[in-house]
Amino acid sequence: MPISDGGEGFLESVELALSYKSDTSFAQSAGTLERIEIEAAGPFVNEASRQTSFLLDHESNTAFLEVAAICGLELVNKADRNPLLTSSAVSHNCIDCRYGS
Repeated sequence: MPISDGGEGFLESVELALSYKSDTSFAQSAGTLERIEIEAAGPFVNEASRQTSFLLDHESNTAFLEVAAICGLELVNKADRNPLLTSSAVSHNCIDCRYGS
């Protein structure tokens, strides 16, 4: 069984888990999943955009976003890890720009 804490490797875990049939509400065939490429700014407000992606399960109308790939600690130098200067708001912006609110 694939397990993830939502960090690095989360989308791959979701893809693998949803490709198996089971009795859970999210169990779908792999054909209902679409990986959608998007641009995201990152953890710093004025940071240049980077390519990332999220998964959309068309059957359950559920989006899966790997937040660590957008604004995770791995993207911030240790010397720059200041919560007053970084933000996770970009994760909301990624979903909002695709679907609107």
